Amino acid sequence: APNQIIYNNGYFFVINSLSNSVMKFDIFLNPIKEFSVLTSSNPYKAVVVNDKIYITSYLLHSVIIYNHNTGKKVGNILLEPVEYNSKIYYPYPCGIVSYNKYIFVTCKDTLNTTANNALKGRVAVIDITNNQIIGYILSEGYNTTNLVIHNDFLYIISTGSYDQGYKEDGIIEKVDLKNFDFNSFSYNRTIVATGNSFGTLCFTQDFIFTGNIGNSKL
Repeated sequence: APNQIIYNNGYFFVINSLSNSVMKFDIFLNPIKEFSVLTSSNPYKAVVVNDKIYITSYLLHSVIIYNHNTGKKVGNILLEPVEYNSKIYYPYPCGIVSYNKYIFVTCKDTLNTTANNALKGRVAVIDITNNQIIGYILSEGYNTTNLVIHNDFLYIISTGSYDQGYKEDGIIEKVDLKNFDFNSFSYNRTIVATGNSFGTLCFTQDFIFTGNIGNSKL
């Protein structure tokens, strides 16, 4: 089940969720390599940084790092759960993007793999010089699942709360990365849009387009 296709530096990478694998192709779609990711990890999305590929593992609540030339696992970054009302909410990582020496990962914090009973989401910020989490950006939205970087702004997409269907209370937030102080972890987060079960974003010169998961509209 291909979940994402990435193009980076002359190569295509296909993230296969159900088969727990990554496939690498050249620009002529000739297969270069295929390697397995940890069993039952459910790889979701990924970013490529030099010879490494950082993969969000939905079921293992982590970011797994592989060398995409050798197919060897070289690291693992565990995301921290949240305790709330004596219950443990686990981070199910979905979206992942890179910016300079940092990686941003969405954390959909829920009691199980479903979208029910979710807390407001978080975005883990990872310094790839040492592969350590330096902090979490706190979202105002529920089921935080996707990220887009555009013109030095980080857009955080939360689909919204869910109870036998999305409640159309998702939000899109943006963080100014140029003014993000990564040392003190100080940032400015503003809300861009509310009132839909947002999926992802696409930018043109003058407009932002977003999909609505709840009613299959653009």
